[in-house]
Amino acid sequence: MYSSIVLQHAQNPENRGPLPTATARGSSEYRRCGDRFQLELQLDEDRIMQARFQAHACAPVVAMGSIGTQLLKGLTVEQALQLLPTQLDRELGGLAPAKRHAILLFLEALHEALNPIIESKKEG
Repeated sequence: MYSSIVLQHAQNPENRGPLPTATARGSSEYRRCGDRFQLELQLDEDRIMQARFQAHACAPVVAMGSIGTQLLKGLTVEQALQLLPTQLDRELGGLAPAKRHAILLFLEALHEALNPIIESKKEG
């Protein structure tokens, strides 16, 4: 049902748990099934230095958090906001349409965390 990548990351997720030094946070929820996802980032100026997640969710959401936080480390805010759903789906080895909400939860939390930073740059 799931790719070997999803199974590996769901069973042994990386970067799972709180990030006490987080400077940006975003969360999302998929009400249809009750999945909840939170993303915490530590930024140094414009670069993501650390990324961690917490999830009360299905295996694909946990896998997306694990893979997504790996992808984010070292990216600038602008680069992170350019991640595409199709790119993330490939990283996961392909998700069934009914499980693609995992990607949307990740991207929604990412945008919630980073959009205030983009807005404050526009104002400053």
